[in-house]
Amino acid sequence: MLRRRCLALLASGGVLPLLSSCTAYYGETTTVGSPIYIRSNVPDCPVKDVALAEPTVGLFIGISNYQPGAGVISTPAHFIGASLFAGIFSRAGELTGPSAYADARLTDIIPTSRLPKTSADPSNVVRVMGYGSGGSDALIRRAAILGALATAIADAEKMRQTQGRVRLVIYVAAHGLLGADGRPSFLPGDASVDAPSTWIAYGDVVDAVKAFLAGNAPGEATHSALLIFDTCQNTRGAAPSAPARFAATPGLVLVQSAAPGQYAWHWTASATADQHVEVVKETRLGLGLPPPEARGDIHRELASTMSVLPLANQCAVAARAKALKAQVGGRQVISVQDWFEATKTMADDYLSQIPEMQRLGRTQQVSMVATDADAARPLFIVGGPGT
Repeated sequence: MLRRRCLALLASGGVLPLLSSCTAYYGETTTVGSPIYIRSNVPDCPVKDVALAEPTVGLFIGISNYQPGAGVISTPAHFIGASLFAGIFSRAGELTGPSAYADARLTDIIPTSRLPKTSADPSNVVRVMGYGSGGSDALIRRAAILGALATAIADAEKMRQTQGRVRLVIYVAAHGLLGADGRPSFLPGDASVDAPSTWIAYGDVVDAVKAFLAGNAPGEATHSALLIFDTCQNTRGAAPSAPARFAATPGLVLVQSAAPGQYAWHWTASATADQHVEVVKETRLGLGLPPPEARGDIHRELASTMSVLPLANQCAVAARAKALKAQVGGRQVISVQDWFEATKTMADDYLSQIPEMQRLGRTQQVSMVATDADAARPLFIVGGPGT
């Protein structure tokens, strides 16, 4: 079929169209490469032998792509953040026990092989890493988020019935705004900064979780929840006179990566890869040949922004687990309070390394709201299953 097409081009338009439009080639290259030397500023924080302290249902949302005209930029940072958080809880869930962990993930960066034709890549590094933005055909829309929230709550209730207790974990990474009414909100993929009705208020998610926690009988704590909003709380126009505050609710641990009026800064992860490649044999014949394969000293650089809180979470859990395993005894507990303090300390350290943040004199306050009883509850078990 290709040969006929080339002959038709030659007969109808001469040699020039043939050379510019016809691709008929054969190429074969055999190479020998040295080991690849990779240097990265990303901390190596493997989390091992850590289980969840309670049966858990998780929902991890990372909204990286926004529709044209949304008023915000697309960024892979939110996808990376949700993936890191989901990974930690998923690996811990594998050690928790049979049927004691389930999760759902809403992320909108997909392998380039599955990209829709209308996709747009907000960052070259995303394609280099083998991923691309979902474009307008793969937006995480408001209705999908609310539906996933309802499903996660229903799944948590089912697990509570079979396991006797359950913790609902919800993590959201997205662009966020503080409304004129003082309520913080995050933006779904089909939202617009100029249309607050398209946003999702923190309070609406909190209210849904509170309704789930109402399933606790008096004096019992079979339902619990960890809710993490990893978004900005920027203001548009005049700042509200009284930003909304959340009071401690029995059963609920609420973590916010930024305070009202603050930006949730992104940390830049970078890596270099060096390798020497020698060509042993190469055959290149035909028309429309692609560029030859790279050879000699090859140097590649990658960089991508990522949310600070997920990286801090992973390294904090890894460090705390390592310290506890060094102690004499059986299983050790990482309480919610221990986890938060370690994560906040690690996050503050990463934030101090962001040049733009320091140059502008900005701050970011990671906070937790919880009752003393909920802060003392075990979150992770080191050295054995939690069920």
